[in-house]
Amino acid sequence: MRIALLTWREWGARSLLEWTATRGHEVVLLVTTKGRADIRLDGWRQVLDLLPWQVPAIVSSHPADFAGAVVQQQPDLVLSFAYPHLVDDRTIGAARVAALNVHPGRLPQYRGANPFWAIYRQEPQITITVHRLAHGFDIGAVMATEDLLVGESPTPESLFASMLECVPRVLDAAVSAVLAGEAGIEQPTGDFPDWHRFTDEDGALDWDATVRSLLCRHVACTLAGTPVWMPVDGISRRIRQMRPVADVMPHHAPGTVLSRLGEDAIVVAADGVVLVELEAADA
Repeated sequence: MRIALLTWREWGARSLLEWTATRGHEVVLLVTTKGRADIRLDGWRQVLDLLPWQVPAIVSSHPADFAGAVVQQQPDLVLSFAYPHLVDDRTIGAARVAALNVHPGRLPQYRGANPFWAIYRQEPQITITVHRLAHGFDIGAVMATEDLLVGESPTPESLFASMLECVPRVLDAAVSAVLAGEAGIEQPTGDFPDWHRFTDEDGALDWDATVRSLLCRHVACTLAGTPVWMPVDGISRRIRQMRPVADVMPHHAPGTVLSRLGEDAIVVAADGVVLVELEAADA
């Protein structure tokens, strides 16, 4: 099938390009963006670096501007993943088979730009969803889903890897459902949250929380690109890594630093002890 891709993150582009290549499809156009006014990243440069030289690409922050180019390519599928703009109706209608979006959250509960709130709120699992594109963010009929357990001791690296490993399977299931003539499961109407980006306040954590709460919030903020800060020895420090220390029961107040080794610190939380890797103080 002929496929047009929409993405602005390197990992989104890599995932979609690998899926199309391994399934024998042809990428006929890739659209990326420099971001929105409130989100500016250089990910679009990395996206273009991944693209085979023969595939045309468009960099635009205005979906209406490239809709004509998508229509001209006559794609069978339009696939979106980690794309921050509302897709134009003409682009959606250009897909001869379906226009689909990959969303790393359960719908409709975790619509919006930051589905990592599910992790932040300590949900036991997250959902990778493929739904039909519609005129509204994350509101189209759901074609396929797969749940992933967050686990008791998640790390950003392990959970993110599991999410990306899941994407090809969910895309396969969604495309198979489309080709079988299935319309998908319409999302219920109602007032569902549109989850916003994390703020600096969301990234400021406190040692009075449980170990799992700290781990989940650190993972969620890290995946969303929000720095995590915590007080260590009375000074707010940025936390690079965090993991639990097994078989150590706290006998001190939360926030007590039990030991330091370079930029590593073992600190007491509400119900356990964690090892944190701190960003260098002069970074």
